Amino acid sequence: AVEEAGRKTAAAELLSANYQKDAQAALSHQKLAEDDAEVARKHLDQMQAQWLHERRELEVRVEAAGKMMEGGIAESSLQLSEYRQRMEEATEASARAEHEKTTALVAKRVLEEDVAK
Repeated sequence: AVEEAGRKTAAAELLSANYQKDAQAALSHQKLAEDDAEVARKHLDQMQAQWLHERRELEVRVEAAGKMMEGGIAESSLQLSEYRQRMEEATEASARAEHEKTTALVAKRVLEEDVAK
């Protein structure tokens, strides 16, 4: 009976040692998995930070392009207004010149008729 008890104790100790090795291996695997998860989290954070940085750069570029476009439109609008104003002034000057020419021709005829009398 003592011998039987010794064998059972030895078997139980062997079994206990195997369970402890398995438990240590499981803890080691868990630690590796946690380390891998931390590396993945850091990589994800880095990728997200890079994405946010690139997004902000694009937003700044789009905003700048919009302002340039608005500036170009405003400048073109101003140039068009100035052109229209110059055209109106030229038309008015042309009308005045035509009126002065007509007045001069009428005055010339009147003088010629006076001279002829």
